[in-house]
Amino acid sequence: MEEKQKIDFKPKVLEFVQRNGPSLPVQISKIIERESYISSAVLSELANSKKILISHAKFGGSPLYYVPGQEYKLQSMLYPHLKDKEKEAFDLLKKNLVLKDSNLEPAIRVAIRYLRDFAVQIDVNDNNKTQIFWKWYILPDEEAKSKIIKLMGRKEEVKPIIEQKEIKEVIEEKQEEIKPKEEVKEIKEEKQESLLQKIKSRIIRKPKSKDMFEERVYEYLQKNQIKVVNSEIIKKNKEINMVIKLPSVVGDLTLFLKALNKAKISNTDLLIVHNEAQQKNMNGLLLTSGSSTKKVEEFIEKRLKGQLILKKL
Repeated sequence: MEEKQKIDFKPKVLEFVQRNGPSLPVQISKIIERESYISSAVLSELANSKKILISHAKFGGSPLYYVPGQEYKLQSMLYPHLKDKEKEAFDLLKKNLVLKDSNLEPAIRVAIRYLRDFAVQIDVNDNNKTQIFWKWYILPDEEAKSKIIKLMGRKEEVKPIIEQKEIKEVIEEKQEEIKPKEEVKEIKEEKQESLLQKIKSRIIRKPKSKDMFEERVYEYLQKNQIKVVNSEIIKKNKEINMVIKLPSVVGDLTLFLKALNKAKISNTDLLIVHNEAQQKNMNGLLLTSGSSTKKVEEFIEKRLKGQLILKKL
């Protein structure tokens, strides 16, 4: 009996949480075959050494224990246990990624302070006055800073945070949205498609469209034998949402697909796709014509592994 008490359960518990994700003390008790107070003590030791993190919200009266990198898995487990206003605050932050505290209605302002697992408070000193902002918990700090600056209306401060090349791309994208003349020109150019292109469009896919980006997406899907369940053009030649069936050895996998015609993919793009997929209770696939960076790939590996796939068109 004394020998059993000297057994170090920490490696076994840590391995279980790493493999299974956020866990409850009762699950740990079953794994180590010991009473709940022993499992709680083991979890406490792991938490003290920072090998395991503890959720602030509770799941059936108990917090969840998880390892760094599993934060995104808390959403589906804790969301059903939030109060109505907390769910409203959760949804609002998840959609916008950054919120300004003073812009929120009082009830949401109170509720968001209880979302300590998902809402990270950022205090900004503005002319000796502190302004509070909230960022979505897995949004990178640099992108949060950029969004905060926009919310504050300080465009001139964007330069130190992102590269000049990226600023130019953002400005060009905004100009395309603002100038109606350029959009009209784009439509006229599309009308001047050659007869060969029109015939090709009809042969490759059923939907009749002059959206050449959509054409490329369908060519990719047909080449990889991916079935389209439904499709919606969010912005012509720019963005398409789909539900697809991806063939696999265990049968067709249903995924949410977002196709983006964009020169460079950011972590924000990944989060938007991930959030939209989560709302549909699916994993996500981001299909893009643009390039990614090592930071983007590392973000998927560390934060969204198993939840989101990135593919180049």
